[in-house]
Amino acid sequence: MSQESIEDEDDIFIQNLNTVFFLLFGIFSVIASMILFVHSATVAFYSQYLPIDFLIKPVSAALVFAMGFGSMYIFRKRRESAKRKKTAFFLR
Repeated sequence: MSQESIEDEDDIFIQNLNTVFFLLFGIFSVIASMILFVHSATVAFYSQYLPIDFLIKPVSAALVFAMGFGSMYIFRKRRESAKRKKTAFFLR
C-alpha cells in the first residue's frame, strides 16, 4: 500500500467518525432538552417558581434542542453528500 492510500483511508475513517459523533451529540442533546423541558414543567406545576427561574430552564433547553437538531441536520447532509459521491460517475 502506498502512503497516499493509507492517508486517504485515515481521512475517510476520521470523516465517518466525526459524522457518527454529530449523530450521537444530536440524539443526546435532543433527549436532554426534552428531559429539561419536562423537569421544568413538573417543578413549575408542583411548586412555586420565581418567574426568572421558570424562564432559565426552558430557554437553556431550547438552546440545547437547537444545537442537537443542528447536529443531526449536519449528520444528514454529510450522509447525503457521501452517498452522492459514491454514486457520482465523474468523481470515481
